Amino acid sequence: MQNYINNKLIFANDFNDKSMQKVLSTILCNKHPISNLPNGTKLSLEELCRHYLTYFDFNTLIPMPDGLDIESDINTGPGQILYQAYQIFPRILAVRITQAMYFEDIFVAGSEKEIRSQYDAIVRQIEQIELNENDPYYAAEIGQKLMDLYLPVISHFGSYRWKPSKCPEIDYFEPFSILTSVADKMNLISRIKKSLNITSLNPLSLLDFLETEDGKYLFALGEKCCSNIQKYGYATSTDWQLAKWGTESNAIGTIVDWEARQISFQTSVNMPLPVAFVLHKTFPDVEFEWKYSDNKCGVNAGIAVSKNGEYMSHRFVDHSEEARNTYKECYDIDKSLAFMETEMNIDMEIEFPF
Repeated sequence: MQNYINNKLIFANDFNDKSMQKVLSTILCNKHPISNLPNGTKLSLEELCRHYLTYFDFNTLIPMPDGLDIESDINTGPGQILYQAYQIFPRILAVRITQAMYFEDIFVAGSEKEIRSQYDAIVRQIEQIELNENDPYYAAEIGQKLMDLYLPVISHFGSYRWKPSKCPEIDYFEPFSILTSVADKMNLISRIKKSLNITSLNPLSLLDFLETEDGKYLFALGEKCCSNIQKYGYATSTDWQLAKWGTESNAIGTIVDWEARQISFQTSVNMPLPVAFVLHKTFPDVEFEWKYSDNKCGVNAGIAVSKNGEYMSHRFVDHSEEARNTYKECYDIDKSLAFMETEMNIDMEIEFPF
């Protein structure tokens, strides 16, 4: 279950309506057009806030490129792997040759066809070892032929250990420097097997998979992600937001308390610390406290402060008194308890007719 952070942006007590208007008109955006209003009628920013028709948009301070319109999900990682694998498919075949002692792969196409022919000839000789088990020189001779075939490939493509792994098929995708997690590789392998109704991969499985609907979808997605990396440095909007905003999403559930001079909202995973800093740089004369806390009491809590033209941020020690107090303030625990106590007192004063 994903954790969320409650954020409370509190402006100084002497923050007047004019200053409030200036800052909020910069960082807030309208959720949607307002209907059912007389022609020519416009709501002020304060009225929009009172009707919960605005939200804190981090793009107003750190704008995200328009082309990053893909969010990270279970498909983006496998898609990138598939796209990269296709780009260097000949190398995949070469690497698999070096590991052939542990695989029964089928090399029938591409630049490795000649190597395959040599390998098949050696395999036929290896099969004769059982018939010549009393002749160690024969086995050594065949082993040397195998090494002579492998060594040029190894020297060209790097050193690969010849040992079986828990999931040998992952080795299909090991040559790439830009890869995601092992889970993404396993995801792709499982989908290839399922689409082709096969129990194990061979080098041509990747090409066969590209002819399926799932393969075409993943390939197109991977191509877009890799293009985004070249253009923007990040494959998805989620990756960009985490790097630039410090959190995986924009503000969620913005509530503006105009009289109290504060804005409350949620973010996913982390507090958007870079956004707080840019807010200070954009309005250096505006004093504010940006408090935040995880939805677990006393965990991942802290504060960012802009005062007298200076900026500082501090994360409290988990389960410290400061962290617990910040949790109470961010989640309005004291107000909730006071409300519950009032409700209980009202219930106790009711006279029942029995």
